[in-house]
Amino acid sequence: RIVAAKQWIDQNQNRLRGRVYGPLAAEVQIPNDQNAIYLENQVPQWCWQSFVTSYPEDRDLLQRELNSNRRYNINFMYTPSSGPLPHPHGNATDYASLDIKHTLDETFEAPAVVKNALKDVGAINLAYIGTSYTQTQIEQAAQRNITPQWRTTRIGQLWTPESKYTKLKSRYDGFESLRTSAVRPSRFL
Repeated sequence: RIVAAKQWIDQNQNRLRGRVYGPLAAEVQIPNDQNAIYLENQVPQWCWQSFVTSYPEDRDLLQRELNSNRRYNINFMYTPSSGPLPHPHGNATDYASLDIKHTLDETFEAPAVVKNALKDVGAINLAYIGTSYTQTQIEQAAQRNITPQWRTTRIGQLWTPESKYTKLKSRYDGFESLRTSAVRPSRFL
């Protein structure tokens, strides 16, 4: 149905106000396989088969024509194009001492509309990319029973080759906890 939807979009471009991007998996170019794994793990799986429009009228038309009339059941998102993504927790270069070199949105190429859609559903601008050195720092801190240095930063999500670390803060009492999850292999990217 995704292929059929793409064909319909291509054949009916004159009915659309702007360009339709998608499926999103086809819109991103990632030169580094490890970063592709992080990106796929960060963004919900349903998103990779979705389409994005720059105009709400185009999204509504696609919903009506392809989902209501043809029953394709495909996700269409509207995201206005804008400039570079914000990094409210600081630039990656601010964390060079932790061997953090990039935020996730800086590791791949895609149209601005696509990056904004991935930001909205996957917070790619809030996820930082560490290295094996970063992982070693975290493990050594755990062995010495001290707080890892990254936990004292504003970073909320940190990727290393083996794990994803996420800070969670309770809305009720402000207590901060840490969730660690394994990095799953890539299936789409």
